[in-house]
Amino acid sequence: MNDFPLPEAFTARLQSQLTHPEELLHALDEEAGTSIRLHPVKQSRAQVLPTGDKVPWNALGRYLSERPKFSLDPSYHAGLYYPMEASSMFLAHVLAQIELVEDALLLDLCAAPGGKSLILKDAYPDHLLVSNEIDAKRVHVLKENAIRWGTENHVIIQSDAARLQKADLAFDLILVDAPCSGEGLFRKDQKSRTEWTAEKAAGCAIRQADILNDVLPLLAEGGWLIYSTCTFNPDENVQQVNRLIEEFELESVPIVIDPTWGIETLENGRGYQFWPHRVAGEGFFISLLRKSGESEQEELPIGKVKNELFPHLPFFDLSDQIIQKWEQYFVAFSKQEMGVIKALSGCGNIIKKGLPLGEFKGKDFLPAHELSTNVLALHFPNQLALTEAETLDYLRGNALMRTSSQGSVLLTSNGLGLGFGKSNGGRINNLLPKHLRIF
Repeated sequence: MNDFPLPEAFTARLQSQLTHPEELLHALDEEAGTSIRLHPVKQSRAQVLPTGDKVPWNALGRYLSERPKFSLDPSYHAGLYYPMEASSMFLAHVLAQIELVEDALLLDLCAAPGGKSLILKDAYPDHLLVSNEIDAKRVHVLKENAIRWGTENHVIIQSDAARLQKADLAFDLILVDAPCSGEGLFRKDQKSRTEWTAEKAAGCAIRQADILNDVLPLLAEGGWLIYSTCTFNPDENVQQVNRLIEEFELESVPIVIDPTWGIETLENGRGYQFWPHRVAGEGFFISLLRKSGESEQEELPIGKVKNELFPHLPFFDLSDQIIQKWEQYFVAFSKQEMGVIKALSGCGNIIKKGLPLGEFKGKDFLPAHELSTNVLALHFPNQLALTEAETLDYLRGNALMRTSSQGSVLLTSNGLGLGFGKSNGGRINNLLPKHLRIF
């Protein structure tokens, strides 16, 4: 018997949603699976890849036969993969059907822990993404995941939709993966069943409506809105979409799906529901909408900008970047990123901006950790491959007794950058930031 039975009000509601609700109820008492999504570039450079069946709707998704301890896997720290629930990877399939204008701006409004932001960056690597998270703790988790992945042209801010309106920015694509009652994760997090009530679910629907009302002024003419949740509740799902269509005159855009995937199409394509007894994944809902009109992104003003002289990493092509000093670091920005950061000034706490390149410690220039997990790192001239034991030592913050050319050295595992060290020839001092070390 399950230690955390399903709430009676929840099971009663399912009677009106499903012809055979007992199939879902049975599935929710089964063990949840584990899945990951591979990095689209790093997967081709890694020496060993995780093995598993492919996720049907995402070519980079893999089902694992068992759940590893990710914190002890160097490939996780190097950003080879991101642990992510399989159903939510469907976002990439939706994005493949969207064509964005040149210089489009993207917003992930409720972004932590970051898996969907990584999908957005992989789908549109040349477009600028603003990832927002209102929670002060979760926004730092979001930043750490973005650093492992090696994202660029990516701003992370702690704010909310109402405050972001002050920036006077128009986003061509907005993702709202809204806070919800979490029914779709009752199998993955069974203790959450004890926290569910019909009243809390109703409260979530009200909060979601408020979030959508606040974010719609940020949507550009002709812009795309993707709305998703991890619940089964119609009031939080398709009813939110119906309200957007009726009150804001947004257009519902059908998503092309393979019928063998088992995804349910709701109300002629106004939404798509993932049921754990029909798909190889947890509960998930997603809808694609579009605002009428045509978007025309104007170049954002950046004012007078001094491009810092930066001869310290000549093996990296930074010719199209603006180099600035931010606190003690040299940081590379795109011109569009500079404009967005200026516009966001005063709208919240900017947690990540630009690509940190490094800093001076005394007379020595030390490369920033963010470079080690970026695909640029493969051009770093002084590299050293670590054994499995050395890798874990490094992740724990220990110095390594290895012979190497003096100076900064990129330490690699499984063919991927893991972090930097500073070598004196026979010993490598650990430069991994303390908050990223394992204990």
